[in-house]
Amino acid sequence: MAQRADNWVEKIAKIIPGYSGYKAREDRRNTDRALRAAIVAIIDDRRTVVDRVLAECSRQMKFDSLETLEALRRRLQLLADLVRYAPAGYAGFFDTFEVKEADLDAIYAHDLRVREVVQELGSKVASLDAASPILAESATAALVECGEVERVVRARDTIVTGM
Repeated sequence: MAQRADNWVEKIAKIIPGYSGYKAREDRRNTDRALRAAIVAIIDDRRTVVDRVLAECSRQMKFDSLETLEALRRRLQLLADLVRYAPAGYAGFFDTFEVKEADLDAIYAHDLRVREVVQELGSKVASLDAASPILAESATAALVECGEVERVVRARDTIVTGM
């Protein structure tokens, strides 16, 4: 039954001028949303790692790393919000401003770059260990990496708003 419905929808789509382009944009819209959600999930997961290390340092009375870890936790929250609420890079069906397919490709390629730098950051955060003698230095390195991630995320905004 589902296949007959799909065929029926495809036939109508061929009749309506511009529908196939609209459908492609809707698919890109969903892909954009899913990719950003995956990036946010990585950041949120790493923030829980920092929360766990913060709690362990507090229990062990290792107060020298707490300030850096708390700054890292706040920075991860900021990054998650930047990605979560980033401009979407598409126009609705009735919008007067239309985003070109090449522009959407550029946004998607940049989003993949954002995902790469977030994964690099995630690796640094995942390696944080409350028992490590270089915890403060490792947390500082992750904090510096947050700056790179933020730069790449904000560059995405420039791409989207520059269209």
